[in-house]
Amino acid sequence: MLNLAVIAVGHYAAHGSYGLSASSIDLPLEAHFSVESFPNALVIEGKWQQHSGRPNYAFRVELNRDHTSQSQADASVTASGVGSFSGRMSLRGPTLELLAGDPSTGSQLSARFVPMDKPRIYEVSGIVSANGYWFPFHLRVVPMEAELSKVVALPKRSA
Repeated sequence: MLNLAVIAVGHYAAHGSYGLSASSIDLPLEAHFSVESFPNALVIEGKWQQHSGRPNYAFRVELNRDHTSQSQADASVTASGVGSFSGRMSLRGPTLELLAGDPSTGSQLSARFVPMDKPRIYEVSGIVSANGYWFPFHLRVVPMEAELSKVVALPKRSA
């Protein structure tokens, strides 16, 4: 049976950048999310934002088992501020591909998930088209525990 384990179950932080089709400037992008596994689905749910201090937006990626395919899953992606997409995800390779769209608006999403050498570390890159603009993006995904280990305790100040 097809393995839906695109990303290990747990809590993650992602940091990277995105661009605009009319500019060559990289803009900051970050996300925090959780991954849950069910018998016939994998759900990635969280919040994304342009950078710390900016408003955050909800997103959800759901991969559903397709019992007729040994290499693909049905995919649905919903991201506040971007739109909703449905399509397919290839689950073969080390590199996994997601292609989805919204025929009513002509919006499209293409994303690649690449597992790194260390467990639970991933690179995600791709492009979103919406409202006539293209937004390339790239994120490095790490487990939340790794993100929290970077926090340094400050010494207490004496009165």
